[in-house]
Amino acid sequence: MAPGRVAGVLVAVLALTSLHEAGAVTINSVSPTAGSRKGGTRVKIFGSDIPKDFSMDFDVVSVNFVSSTQSYPCDVERTSVNDKQIECYTSAMPLGKYTPEVTVCTSANSRDCTTFRCDDPEVCTFETTNWRTPFIQTITPNTGYPGSMFTAYGKIITSLYGSDKAAGTNGRTESITRYGIVMDNDGAGVWGNMNGKLQGKFVGHQNITIIVNGAFGRSESLREAKKLGADMKVYNFETYAKVSTVSPGTGSEMGGSTITIGGEWFDSTTQNAVVNVGGEECNRPGDITDEEIVCLTPAKPANDRGIYPGNRGVNKDYWTYADAAAMPALTDLPTGDPSESEWGDSMSWGAREGSFISRSKFFFNPPNDNTYQFVLFDCSKPADDFLLRFEDESGEVTEWTCPGEGRGYSPRIPLVSEHSYYMDAWYRRDASAGGDSESDKRVAFKMFDTDYVGGQNIHARNERQKIKIASTVFRETQVVSSSGSGFTITHGGVTTESISAGASASDVQATLQAIYQNQCPEEVANPIGAITKFATDYEGRGAPSWFTGTVVKADETAPFCGGKSLMNPTTVYNTDPENDYYPIKISIEKTVCFAYKGSLASRVFLRYGSEGEEGENSEWFGPNDYDGLDFSANEEWQYTCLDLQDMFATARPDATNVIVKELRFDSTSADSDFFIDNLFIGKAEPMAPGDVADGIRQAAMPNDVVIDEVQVETVAGGYSVSFVPFNCGYNLPLMESQGGVTRQQAGSPPVQGTFDISFDGQTSSVQAEATEEEMANKLKLDLGIEAKLNGDSLTGDEVEIEVKTVDDGGLFFYEIPGSMTRTAHDTPQVEVLINGIPSRCDGSGCGFSWAADRTPTVTSISPDQGTGGTEVTITGTGFSANCDDNRVRIGRSEDTEEGVMCTPTTCTETSITCTTGSAGQGSQTVKVKVLPHGDDPDANPNGKASGDVSFTYLGGITSISPTTY
Repeated sequence: MAPGRVAGVLVAVLALTSLHEAGAVTINSVSPTAGSRKGGTRVKIFGSDIPKDFSMDFDVVSVNFVSSTQSYPCDVERTSVNDKQIECYTSAMPLGKYTPEVTVCTSANSRDCTTFRCDDPEVCTFETTNWRTPFIQTITPNTGYPGSMFTAYGKIITSLYGSDKAAGTNGRTESITRYGIVMDNDGAGVWGNMNGKLQGKFVGHQNITIIVNGAFGRSESLREAKKLGADMKVYNFETYAKVSTVSPGTGSEMGGSTITIGGEWFDSTTQNAVVNVGGEECNRPGDITDEEIVCLTPAKPANDRGIYPGNRGVNKDYWTYADAAAMPALTDLPTGDPSESEWGDSMSWGAREGSFISRSKFFFNPPNDNTYQFVLFDCSKPADDFLLRFEDESGEVTEWTCPGEGRGYSPRIPLVSEHSYYMDAWYRRDASAGGDSESDKRVAFKMFDTDYVGGQNIHARNERQKIKIASTVFRETQVVSSSGSGFTITHGGVTTESISAGASASDVQATLQAIYQNQCPEEVANPIGAITKFATDYEGRGAPSWFTGTVVKADETAPFCGGKSLMNPTTVYNTDPENDYYPIKISIEKTVCFAYKGSLASRVFLRYGSEGEEGENSEWFGPNDYDGLDFSANEEWQYTCLDLQDMFATARPDATNVIVKELRFDSTSADSDFFIDNLFIGKAEPMAPGDVADGIRQAAMPNDVVIDEVQVETVAGGYSVSFVPFNCGYNLPLMESQGGVTRQQAGSPPVQGTFDISFDGQTSSVQAEATEEEMANKLKLDLGIEAKLNGDSLTGDEVEIEVKTVDDGGLFFYEIPGSMTRTAHDTPQVEVLINGIPSRCDGSGCGFSWAADRTPTVTSISPDQGTGGTEVTITGTGFSANCDDNRVRIGRSEDTEEGVMCTPTTCTETSITCTTGSAGQGSQTVKVKVLPHGDDPDANPNGKASGDVSFTYLGGITSISPTTY
C-alpha cells in the first residue's frame, strides 16, 4: 500500500428508488478487496446512480456479501453514501471470497425491492483472510477490577492511534483507537503491545477486540487469549467486585444479625448477588447498591470447621534468607512470623530475587463434578522445590512433592463442586543452586471431562493417541563392478559424470548422489563472486541468526535445485554487521533473484533508509506500487528477478541513496504454503530468468521413486550401493554400468493392507497407507477414545502395530485461577459473588464471628399468658435501650410466618415492654431480634436472641360482627 493511502472501512447503503430508477443502479468494484474474517472492515462499493435519500422509515439501501452458499449483511454507513459509492462495515464471515449484493427498496414491502450485482464478479470480489485479520494473543493481566489497565499483545498491524501521524513506526498508515502501542522488531513489525483500560462498572467476563481501519477490521482472539472462568465460560478479561468492610463483624449465634457489607461494583448485576457467611447463605432482605449490601446472617453452623474459605485469591507468606544454607528443608518448614505477605489472583509465585520459602493457604472450589489432577509445574531441585497438601471431604490430608526435574503429579481425584477443598502449597527457592529465577512458578491442574475441544481456548486439549505401524526395513543394495578403468553409472535415465578407476567410496557416493537431485546451471547454483552480495541454496551450510522458515527435503516438495528448499520464510535477508551481513546498496546491488512456487503473495516487505542518515521506513510493496511484483500462485517452480533500483524509482521516486536492511516474503493466506530456493542478491542477474528452466537437469527417479540419499562402501571388485528412498519407495531397477551391476538385497515393500480399529462396539477398517484426512473421516471419534487395534490383514516384513495414549484429553489450567480459589482464614468470612464471579476482599477485613457475648438472650416474660392486647415485659440481656432497634414477635397468624408483632413501648438493655397482637390459642414462642446499634455496633449484641420462653394465648371474645340485628 502506498504511503498516505488508507484503506476504507466497509459500510454499504443503497438509495431510494422512489427518487431514482432502480434499473439505473450499477455496481462496478469494491475497495479494499480483502479484510478481516471477524468483520469490522470498512468497504467502499463503487458504482453509479446510487440513491442517497434516507429520509424514509425503512431501509432504502442494504448490502449483503454472498458466497456460493452463505449471505452476510454489511452495515451501511448512511452518512457516507453518495450517488457513486456506498460504505459499509462487514460482518464476521468465514475465510473465503464474497461478492456484494445491493438491494434498493421503494417501500417497506419486500416486493418493492430490487437487488443489484456486479456485472464482473472478478472486480467485485472481497476476500476474508487471516493476513487481514488482527489477532490478540495475550491479555496481561487478565483479571482485575472494573476500570483496570491491561496490555494486549498480538498482530495489531500499526502503532498509529487516531490521526496525529501520517505513518507508524513500521510504515503502516492504518490506525487503531487505543494507546501505548509498541511494535516488535524495533517498531518494524506488525505484532506488538497495546495498552487499554476497561470502561464501565460491569462485573463478569469481558471480551476484548480492536478495530484497525484500512483494509483490516475487527480482531480475533487466539486460543492463548481465551481463558475459562469457574462457570466454564470463555473470556479475555474477568472483572470482579471489591469487598472492603463488614459491619458489625460479630453477631448472634442464633443468626439474624443485620450486617452491612461495604465495597465497590456490587450493583452492576445480570443475576442476583450471593452472600455467604462462613459458607452459609446470608439472606438479602432488600435491594443492593453499588457500594453496599445488607443481609441477615445465618445461625452459627453446628460444625466448627477450624479454617474458613473467604473471597477469591490466595494469600502468600514469605520467609526470606540472606544465607541459603540457613533455610530449612520443606519437610521442616520455617518458624517465626513471615518476612512479608501478599495476595494473588492465582496459585502462582511471581519471579523474585534471593532465597526464600513461601506458603500459600487457600481453598480450591472445583468448577464442576469431575476428575482432577494437580501438577507441580516447575520442579527443579535443589533450586526450586515444592510441596502440596490436599484435604479431602473427610479431613484426610495427602501431600505430594517434586521429582528431581520436571513436574510432580497427584493421582487423579474425583471432586464435587459443592465442596471447598483446603490446600496448602509450599515453595522453596534456593538462589545459590542457580535455576530459573526470572519466570513465575505455578501449581496447575487438569480436569478430564469437558465439552470443549482443542483450540477453542488455551485450556482445552484433545485426547491424542498414536497408532504406530512398523516393519523391518531392508535397504535396496546393489553392487557395481569396477573393470579397472574409468566408468559411469546410469539410473532412471540419468548418467553420472565419469568416475575414475580406483575412486574412493566417498567420491563415488558424491558423484552418484548428484544424479538424484535437480542440477541448476552453474551460474545459478554458484553465482560469480564478483556480482554476488548474498546467495544461498538452503542446503544446510550454516544459517544466519535471522534465518526464518523451514528447510524441507524432496519428500515435502521437489526442490528447484539440489536436495532442499525453504518453506514459508518471512525474513529472507536481514542486516547483521557483527556477522558480515550489511545493508543492500540498491545503487550497486540492485538485483534480487530467486525461485518460488506455491502461494507466494505478490508483495515484498522492505525495511529501508538512506545511506548516512538516521531513520528508516518499513512497508510492503505490491503490484499497485510496482508492476514487477506479480508472483502468480503456481505449483511449478518459477525463477524471477526483481530490480530494486527500478522499483524505488517507480514507487518511491523521492527516496535517495536507498539502502535496504531487511527483505521479507509472505503467503497469500496463513493456510497456504509457499517455497523459495536459490536466493541471490547482487549487482546483476546471474542468468537470464527465461533461460534458467531450460538449463536444469532433472533428478533421476528410477521407477518413480524419489531417492533421499545413497550410501557407498568399497567391496571386492567394486562398490556396494545402498539406497535410502523417501516414502518407503521400493522395486528399484538395476543401475547400469560398464562393469555390470548385481542386486545384493531387494528393498522392503511398504506396509500394505488394512487394519481394524474398534470403538464402542463399532469397527472401522483402515488402509495402512491412509492419509491423515482419510483416517479422520474413517474414525470420526471425539475425545477420550480407547481403540482396540487388529492388524492381522497387514502385509510387509515383520509388521507390528500398537496404540499408545500420547495425551489424555481435558482442560489444563497452567495455574489455578482466582475464580476457583478462596483465601483461607481462622475465622468465618463474608463471601460476595456478583454475577457469579467471586469478589476480592481488599480493605479492613471481611470476617464475621458468631459470639455468645454478642447473642441477646430471653429469660422470661410476664405475664406469661393472656389475650391479644396484653402488655407484657420480656426480661433478658443484650437488648437496645432504643425501642426502634428491637423486634419482638409472639405467635403466628395467617398473614405472616415470622410471627405476630408485639410492639415495644419501653426498652432497656435488659427488658422490653410491648403489647401483644392477635394470634391463635395456645403456647407461642417469644422471638426477639436486636438490630446493630450504638456508636460501635461491634461492641453490642445483635441478631436473634437465644432462650426458650413462651407466651400462652387464652381463648376469649375479641370482637363481634355484626353488632346489630
